Amino acid sequence: MTDCLQKLASVSLISPLLVVSTKRFFFEDLKRKFVTELIHPAVQANCIYENVYLPRTSLDHQVIACKMMVIADRGDCGKVLIRFGFAFYGLKPDIKVIAPCCQALLTYAAEKKIPVQQTTLITTPENAPDMPERISIHFEHGLPIKYTDAVEIFITLNALMRRHGIGCINIVENRFIGIKLRGCYKSPAATILRVAHKDIEGLALDRNIHALRDQFMTVELNSKSEFMVSSILSSQQTVNGVICLKLYKGPFVMEGQLSEEVLYNEKQSSMDELGSFEPTGATGFIQIESICIKKRNLLSDLPTSARVKLALSLRAPRV
Repeated sequence: MTDCLQKLASVSLISPLLVVSTKRFFFEDLKRKFVTELIHPAVQANCIYENVYLPRTSLDHQVIACKMMVIADRGDCGKVLIRFGFAFYGLKPDIKVIAPCCQALLTYAAEKKIPVQQTTLITTPENAPDMPERISIHFEHGLPIKYTDAVEIFITLNALMRRHGIGCINIVENRFIGIKLRGCYKSPAATILRVAHKDIEGLALDRNIHALRDQFMTVELNSKSEFMVSSILSSQQTVNGVICLKLYKGPFVMEGQLSEEVLYNEKQSSMDELGSFEPTGATGFIQIESICIKKRNLLSDLPTSARVKLALSLRAPRV
């Protein structure tokens, strides 16, 4: 058993082990390793799966797998998913993995009268406080700071977001092998950190670096992953500043941004203020970029009115 910032009810979790006469029990406090070695890089990378799922569970599997391999050198240990399997073989290629399926585990629990509980960690928006709460998050090199301890930042944000009903999603997602799965995930602190970090990056990170980073997808412990992690760390050197937020019954609102290393400049947003911008230059750019569009439509037998109708139909919302 590990503590990766879950809300543990130790007695209720340990008592089932006594029912089945467990011979050996290991408990590991992995909070600091989890936050500094996995949550921090995930925040810097704006890590998200299918643009909705914050892979908090996937991340804690990595630190759990590392500790399991240490224990495995002293004896057997269990639990495996795809992420665990990758980590096991990456850390200890000669490991023997025995992985019962989920249904087999549930059947065993029922036979042994072991309770299987579902915990609720987040207040529903309806029961959240009636008054909004305002906070500010300070970032340095893409990481949240201002507390003396990295774990305390995460614990504090977890408590705040839970109180205001923030960080719970119900989705249908695609598993690694392609089949669909319905999941309910709770990531209170990770939710607010990702959005705040993304907001400060909007001020300080070049769009090409942003686009390159966001298309990256891989498994841990391979050469591509190591290369991308080092590149992401380099990209975060200018991601410094403060994000101000209002928390209220589930949603949250960005109320302000402050950074000394910004690429945004209000005057430069205007073409008139920027200078050296000639309308003839825009005309030439449009003509070059539209060459393929003109050629494609010149080869079409459709009259202009039909092409307009087709273009409008492609943009119309589906009901």
